Amino acid sequence: MKVGNTPLVKLDSIGTQYKCDLWAKLEYLNLTGSHKDRESIMVVEEMKLRGFKECAIASSGNAGLSLSYFCWLEHLRCHLFIPTNGYNRSQTLLSIFSPVVHKASSYREATKLLRNLVAKKHVYNANAGECKARIKGDEKILDEIMAEISPTVVVCPINNGTLFNGLRRGIKNSDPSIFLVGVKAPATKLAHSLSGFYNLEKTYGWILEVDDQQIADATRQLAYEGHIVEPASATTVAVLPLIQETLENRTVCVVLTGYGLKYPSELAEALK
Repeated sequence: MKVGNTPLVKLDSIGTQYKCDLWAKLEYLNLTGSHKDRESIMVVEEMKLRGFKECAIASSGNAGLSLSYFCWLEHLRCHLFIPTNGYNRSQTLLSIFSPVVHKASSYREATKLLRNLVAKKHVYNANAGECKARIKGDEKILDEIMAEISPTVVVCPINNGTLFNGLRRGIKNSDPSIFLVGVKAPATKLAHSLSGFYNLEKTYGWILEVDDQQIADATRQLAYEGHIVEPASATTVAVLPLIQETLENRTVCVVLTGYGLKYPSELAEALK
């Protein structure tokens, strides 16, 4: 099954702009188009090991789609708690693998309803910040990067903190000198998956913020270089001007987390 061992490629023109050796980890080439597949495989493995037949997750995007697919493969039931605005935006995508959909007014409300279900039934809690298996899946991204290059800076998007925490653990276990940069966009309309709240285990490296104009510019830059990513992924390039002095003459790896054509409205808005 094609999950993990994603390509690591040079971003020559963007790297030249920032005077660094710039690489991209193409997580959008996982099976359902995002790094969330790494997390979902670990969740399903733990569910089977512990005898769970059902799981629950709050998501309006990649995580919900991914976990629904891997549960569908294993004939497990996935309860998907979705904020109303997220469901309206991507309901066809999220319904493909027939999860049990629970609508909520907001992400926080979705999380509250999820916890109520988990407390009442034998349902595995796969939600971000409450599921260590997901962090373990993302830790492998750093291992794969280190197998090919020796980065001094690694950059990733942040929403709920799962990816950031996974990379942080990988750095801690392999090379603590690597500098980790997390990018958030709480006021965004282009990268909706990054407008949530953050569950970071510990402040490590830098947490920086970008806006929609910076995200749109980066989405176009990546498209010209041959990578059609969702705007949330492009935040890893959008942040580079803010840390330009730190990047010069260094080996830098940005994690491109999600495939752009899954979210055509946001992509079109970024590219116009």
